[in-house]
Amino acid sequence: MVSSATDIPPLTNADRLAEAHAASEAKEWQRAADLWDALRADLPQDARCWHKAGEAYCHAGMFDQADHILDQAVALFPDDEWAAYLSIVVARRKADWPEALRRAEKMGRSFPDSWRPMVEAAGALAALQRQAESEEIRREAVKRFPDEFWTNFHLARLEAERSDAPGAVRIWTKVVERFPGEPAAAEALEAAREAARHPLRQRSPISLGAQSVTGDGARRPEAPTGQHRGFPWRRRRTGR
Repeated sequence: MVSSATDIPPLTNADRLAEAHAASEAKEWQRAADLWDALRADLPQDARCWHKAGEAYCHAGMFDQADHILDQAVALFPDDEWAAYLSIVVARRKADWPEALRRAEKMGRSFPDSWRPMVEAAGALAALQRQAESEEIRREAVKRFPDEFWTNFHLARLEAERSDAPGAVRIWTKVVERFPGEPAAAEALEAAREAARHPLRQRSPISLGAQSVTGDGARRPEAPTGQHRGFPWRRRRTGR
């Protein structure tokens, strides 16, 4: 006897969550967005379904949908660090630097023990040509989170851009030795070695401003503005 489709038991929520996670891991973003959005409707109390849906829509380039979901998630789940962080990612992906900075400042106040808002704020400030403030945050981020790869990566990039070719190789060699499993560091070291071997092929240094935590695209910075007002959330905390 051939079983009909109606004999197939429906997927459990655990199965559906596993399927959605698999789609995200495979970077099948449109499919992941559909799966997470359906789970969000059925499991509205699960913060993970909200921020994962927002993440998938963001990576699928559907920024309005991502913003709509993550705005709600931030309000519904104020303790969910990922919702706050991904809302910054959406603004960064849109190159809306004032909004990215505003969201990073807000996350910094809500999650003072997280390195992510510091890295994102520094990137947004650099994109806004507020170089002194950006550098201040990068240096303090390394002091506060000395063992986090991305705080070290972005400061190393800043210092390598200011160095000559052999100096850049030395800087990136130290980062790779300290964080041997990080592809971004290995790629930066290889690029520095290539520049040292072929100095006439060196490209203009790229900006840290548009750099994401994962090292996405960038553009050349303009001259520093001289503005140096420190961290907005630190000013609020210390009365600066």
